[in-house]
Amino acid sequence: MKHKTLQKETIEKMRLLYKKNLSTKKISERLKIPYSTVYVHTRVFSGEFNSPNEYHEHLAKQRGYKSFNEYRKQWVEEKGFNSLSKYIEYQVKKKGFETLSKYTEHLTKKKQEKEEYKKLKRILQENLKERGRQSWLANQVNITSQAVSLYLQGKAIPKEKLLRNIFHVLNLPYKTLEDLLENEAVKGLTE
Repeated sequence: MKHKTLQKETIEKMRLLYKKNLSTKKISERLKIPYSTVYVHTRVFSGEFNSPNEYHEHLAKQRGYKSFNEYRKQWVEEKGFNSLSKYIEYQVKKKGFETLSKYTEHLTKKKQEKEEYKKLKRILQENLKERGRQSWLANQVNITSQAVSLYLQGKAIPKEKLLRNIFHVLNLPYKTLEDLLENEAVKGLTE
């Protein structure tokens, strides 16, 4: 029931596969994304809706609710929980974690294993050694030092606009993380 925010690159891959007329099921399998998530985004790509949120609002109203939040509240109550947070807590324990923070910690470690997180981490670490500290970068791009710290640890990736700004401040040619990964793979083949 909790909606995850997908990386822009993932949404773009989904859009390209949709334009190639792949079925929702095939896109889901290829990108290893839940079918329901792909389905919602294909409704957006088709022009029926402007965003996934608009689609969810539409479904809720179609089912007789005033809003998606009202629908979600009812859905959680039907599952036997008095709040969304209690339902999430139950799901976390069902997955074998004592608390939401332990589960979040687990997900963070999984993120850190992904190549795009590792690559961004290396780029930032190398360039900050030459140009300044994380507080300097934070001030330059108008974010907190804690946010820069998360990027330097490979625990998070900034949104595309912020990433572009960071690359600009560090005097690096901007590329999407996907481009950076491809360049790294090509370099590895040619060295």
